[in-house]
Amino acid sequence: MVQMRSHQELAALHAAAPSFVPSIPVTSLPYIAFILLASAFLSAFYFTTHADSFVPHPSAIVRARARARLDRLPKRSLTPTEVTVALLASLEVGFGVVALFNAVGVYV
Repeated sequence: MVQMRSHQELAALHAAAPSFVPSIPVTSLPYIAFILLASAFLSAFYFTTHADSFVPHPSAIVRARARARLDRLPKRSLTPTEVTVALLASLEVGFGVVALFNAVGVYV
């Protein structure tokens, strides 16, 4: 049979328990959020302007086809660099948004 404790015993146990202390100081959360979100923005900027991920303007494609008389242009596949940068940016945005919400008092 489960032994029930009285309210006074539970209140004393609650009062004696140590309070929660986060491993990361709450005052540093805005800075962590800023660094992570700025880094994600820079990662996305790198991803969209990287030479391997450049997609030419449609008129340039038409001119290239006309000049080279190609039936079709070669298609580019995802490179490991693009996948790595995209995963890193995704993690930075996720942790940055959680840090930002916690910094303003919305504990998610």
